[in-house]
Amino acid sequence: MSVSVIIPSYHQIDMVLMALSSMSKHDFNALIRRFVVVENSSEDITQKVLDAIGVSYNVTVLNNDTLYRCGWAQAEAYELGLEHVDTEHVFLCHCDINVCSRIFWDVITEKIADGYDLIGAMRDPATIHAVYSCGFAVRTDIARTVDLRPNNVPTDTHECADEVTTYCEREGKRIYVFPEAKLDPRDVQRVMYKGELVFAHLQRGQLKASGVYRKPGRFLYKDWKEFCCEN
Repeated sequence: MSVSVIIPSYHQIDMVLMALSSMSKHDFNALIRRFVVVENSSEDITQKVLDAIGVSYNVTVLNNDTLYRCGWAQAEAYELGLEHVDTEHVFLCHCDINVCSRIFWDVITEKIADGYDLIGAMRDPATIHAVYSCGFAVRTDIARTVDLRPNNVPTDTHECADEVTTYCEREGKRIYVFPEAKLDPRDVQRVMYKGELVFAHLQRGQLKASGVYRKPGRFLYKDWKEFCCEN
C-alpha cells in the first residue's frame, strides 16, 4: 500500500520544506511513494526540494505559472500533480501543514485498508463543511473524476475539496474524518487522535478573514517555525 502526496506552493519554499520534513519523518511504514510539489509560479525550487528529501523519496517538482490565486490556483496544482500520480490513493495538502505524529499516517493506512474512499484530517469550518482541503487522502480515480476547481467563478469562496466531498456523499462512498479538531480562528488548527496531536494547519486564510493575520517573517510565522520544530 502506498500513496502519492501533492503539495502546491506559491513562493513559499520555506513552508513547503517544513511540511515535507514533517510528512517524511513520521512516515515510519513507508506509506509515501512519491512527493509532487507544484510551484504556482515560475520560481525554480527544484534543487531545494531535492536537497531536502530527494535521497529518500521519488520527487517531482512542477511549475504552474498561473494567474489564479487561492483555491483556484490550489485546484490547478492538484489537477496538474495528478498527472504524475501512479498510486491508488493520493494525499493532497496545503503547504502550511505539519504532520505531528506517526499516528496520522497509521490511521490513514488503516482506513485505506478498511476500504474508505475519502479520509480527511478535519472538516472545513466554512462553506458546506466538506472535508477540508488542507489535508485529505482520496482514491486517485475519484480525484481524477471530480472537477477539483472550487466553482465556475474564480472568485468563489468554495474550497476545492467541496466537489470531492459532494461526489463521495452522493455516490455512497465511505468517508472518514479524524474525530477531534480544535479550530480556534486565532490559533493553529490542531487535529487530535485519542488525546495526541497528530496534524496541524496554520490556516492563513482564516486568519486573514478574521483580521488577525501576521505576514511571514513576523510573529505568527516565527511561532509556526518553532511549532514545526517542536512537533
